[in-house]
Amino acid sequence: MIKSVENTSRLDNWGMAISLLCCIHCALMPILFISSTYFSSRYESLHLLELPLLALSIVIGITAIIKAYKSHKKYLPSIVVLSGIALLLLGGLVKEDIQETVIRVSGSITVIIGHLLNKRSQNKTTYEN
Repeated sequence: MIKSVENTSRLDNWGMAISLLCCIHCALMPILFISSTYFSSRYESLHLLELPLLALSIVIGITAIIKAYKSHKKYLPSIVVLSGIALLLLGGLVKEDIQETVIRVSGSITVIIGHLLNKRSQNKTTYEN
């Protein structure tokens, strides 16, 4: 049981870190493009970070909530993480840059909150047993 909690906690930590990187990436990209010709000329290479960060966030998020749900049986962390992932995916469908940024940053923050809830639920379950 303790080993499972440690693995889930590690996944949640990684999920929060990846989501934070997504958040920073999405929030800073427009600012960097406006303020610097250096970054503007490298738009495509910076844009290539999006898909790996998104994929990692999704895989780690889903894996963490599935593993933790088996022990804490609480829906809220799952709902929050999945809502955040939905926002991240929705952000890619929006045409306006500012809307995409707002939606994706909101999604990243939501995923981070979901991972925090997941860790807290997992820790409460561990101490109760």
